[in-house]
Amino acid sequence: GFARAGAHVSKPVTLWRQGRANVLVNTGEAGFTHSTYLTHGTTVSEIALMVPDAQAAFARATGLLAQPHGEEPAAGELRIPAIRGVGGSVLRLLDEGADLAGIWQVDFAASPAELGAGITGIDHIGQTMAYDEMLSWSLFYTAIFDARKAPMVDVADPDGLVRSQAIRAGGLRVTLNGAEARHTLAGRFIEDSFGASVQHVAFATDDIFATAEVLAERGFAALRIGANYYADIEARFGLDSALIAKMQAASIMYDEDASGRFFQLYSQPRGDGFFFEIVERKGGYDGYGAPNAPFRIAAQKRAARPVGMPRR
Repeated sequence: GFARAGAHVSKPVTLWRQGRANVLVNTGEAGFTHSTYLTHGTTVSEIALMVPDAQAAFARATGLLAQPHGEEPAAGELRIPAIRGVGGSVLRLLDEGADLAGIWQVDFAASPAELGAGITGIDHIGQTMAYDEMLSWSLFYTAIFDARKAPMVDVADPDGLVRSQAIRAGGLRVTLNGAEARHTLAGRFIEDSFGASVQHVAFATDDIFATAEVLAERGFAALRIGANYYADIEARFGLDSALIAKMQAASIMYDEDASGRFFQLYSQPRGDGFFFEIVERKGGYDGYGAPNAPFRIAAQKRAARPVGMPRR
């Protein structure tokens, strides 16, 4: 449902937009992004964060020994403060000041937008690392962005445990997934992508059933969830059978707590294990559907095939 919304004025970078989600696709053959592509393949190499004061956030980060990222902008381009993030990625810092607020007008030539699929923005990103690096990644976010940590939870993978911890600072939500066993889904992603940091991006929607319908019409390859999952949540939450039928037809997963409800829809995983997620939060639900993770991982492993083997 994303539409091509612009092209960079001097680089082979296209802007794709839907709601408040902006995705840049960089096919350049020089610089940091290209070296990241050569190392990891198609991956998330940079993440932009909107902060109250980009220069102050940059000064705080470098004062705490974060490494600045210093590629020189071309003539006429904005100079955007940036630091090296975890896993070799880059974090760019934007604010609504007179200079940086004009990034889309200064650096990009706009194209007309099209009707999307109901995606409103980015809910969170999922980052994967070896378990013994997890504390360092967590400290990076809590120190530099004053982020809050949720309690660590164990996620059951058929091939071992994965430790997961959610980090939040304002609108930035990150789930950190530490792999102890190489045959887990997380462990295989680290191996197959040569250590790429972002394993999945979760987009937000206000109506996941409407979004799922549009995506299905456009050929979106949804991750198929087994029927036993829906029997389980029907019994666990006492959900209406009609709602269960709608969720099962669209492969939408569900969780709830005392504050609200949560719906999830996943893409099929790419060959290296990268995937997309679409979520809808209702009420004050603040989690990430952790009880669904074993079912989701099992479905992703069923969907995966060795290189060269056709899908059924």
